[in-house]
Amino acid sequence: MRDLVERDLHDETNESWSTDEIDRAIERALQEFSYAIPLEATHDEATLASRDIDISSLSDRVVIIAVEYPTDNYPKTYVRFSAWGDTLSLLVDTEPDGTYDAKVYYGKLHSLITADAWEASTVYAEGDYVLPTVPNGYRYKCTTAGTSAAAEPTWPTTLAGTVADNTAVWTCDSITSSIPTFNEYLLAEGAAGFALQQWAAEAINKANVGDDVPRSYRTLGKARIDAFRWHIKRLGRQNRVRVRQLYAPYYPIVSKNTVVGP
Repeated sequence: MRDLVERDLHDETNESWSTDEIDRAIERALQEFSYAIPLEATHDEATLASRDIDISSLSDRVVIIAVEYPTDNYPKTYVRFSAWGDTLSLLVDTEPDGTYDAKVYYGKLHSLITADAWEASTVYAEGDYVLPTVPNGYRYKCTTAGTSAAAEPTWPTTLAGTVADNTAVWTCDSITSSIPTFNEYLLAEGAAGFALQQWAAEAINKANVGDDVPRSYRTLGKARIDAFRWHIKRLGRQNRVRVRQLYAPYYPIVSKNTVVGP
């Protein structure tokens, strides 16, 4: 992702933006993307014995999507719920007695792990991280210090898998991104926009060549951010429609304001 943003900004040699500045711009774009289109995850609550579920363990939680209770039914049974802080309450008539399990469907922040691309004939220390020159979705940790070979190794795509690289040894450490491949360029566009705006803000009190360079960068950055936000808003609407169709409550909502006559 970092390479994508740097190429988009025509700053592959980091003359205008440092690596840390690029990473901060990526993090900001990633956060906005996550709130619009969160990563779907589930949490199993075994032998639920209360209407209230403690959801404090759901790290990086953005939104609760649905609750299945009880589990293992077909079709699946989704129930109404309310969430306040770290407590999720099931709006069911009969309080659970510990007989059945529940499953919480929720959205969380996306993850994006960055590292420098692998380089030939380079000394690597234990604990260093690299990405393949052709990204494959995984990151690799140097578990035996050494010097890399002249030719890039064949990278394993199984977590904890290892590969020898001349005197160095690499271990497949993690999946680098939860962002769908077809959305990576969208995220890069947003990050580039934030980087341009950051540069414009810092350049106001600097000597610049040309007329009003900060304004030009600010305008260009705003255009990219506007396009990024328009696209994630559109994708977010599509995702919400899908969620409403997929996780409709099993029991119909009964109005408590309607009085049925004799």
